[in-house]
Amino acid sequence: MDIEASDREVFAGNYLTCDKPDIYLLLVDRRPGKRLIEVHNAGNTPQTCTVRPAKGFDLLGHFAKTVTVPAGTSVHVRVP
Repeated sequence: MDIEASDREVFAGNYLTCDKPDIYLLLVDRRPGKRLIEVHNAGNTPQTCTVRPAKGFDLLGHFAKTVTVPAGTSVHVRVP
């Protein structure tokens, strides 16, 4: 990809981060008013974590959401 030939910005990396390494994050919907993140805990115990956009990824704005995810399940989190 030749990013110098374009006037577009490119973001490479993770869109979302959290403070627990065993949690998996998925950006499900990025549309304003419908922004949704799936937070998955593949472990055997409930986990509480704080989810936020990665440094440099500003498409969702700035937020920090704390969520508790039961073991072996996913929860959906709406963001502003």
